[in-house]
Amino acid sequence: MNTPKSAGENLSFSAEKSYSPTLVPDLVHEHQGMVKHLAAVISSFDNREFQTTKDLLEQFKQETIAHVYKETTKLYMYLQYALVDQPFDFAQMREIRKEMDSIVAYTMDFLKKYAPLETDTQLQQTFKTEMEELRDRWVMRVDIEESILFPMYQPPVH
Repeated sequence: MNTPKSAGENLSFSAEKSYSPTLVPDLVHEHQGMVKHLAAVISSFDNREFQTTKDLLEQFKQETIAHVYKETTKLYMYLQYALVDQPFDFAQMREIRKEMDSIVAYTMDFLKKYAPLETDTQLQQTFKTEMEELRDRWVMRVDIEESILFPMYQPPVH
């Protein structure tokens, strides 16, 4: 397993500076907003508001990029060092991150594929089924992060 040096040995990492007591509540709030956003996409599509659907998908893309950046630079970076002396939790965090990365890649592929949704009737035929699959993957992602990863995010022990 590829694990970093312990936090005490890595001079560039400072747990005190990296830990934020508001990070998990902020991420939970973002998760709630993203899941609602996906429901709004499905609703606009059901109403055959294809331009609105496209606009909502573009907004979701921007939200996803910002959210994933925050998780990568704040949550995963911190956990990578905080869990170094806990091999099981460290390995579990790495596996979850790989799965999350694959969901993000799936999301970006989906968004690229459906960019011309409002003018492509063939895409309109497959959109709802694939959109529901995307939503289900995000709900799973949120559940895993909130039930497994977020409890691992604890203040540094002195």
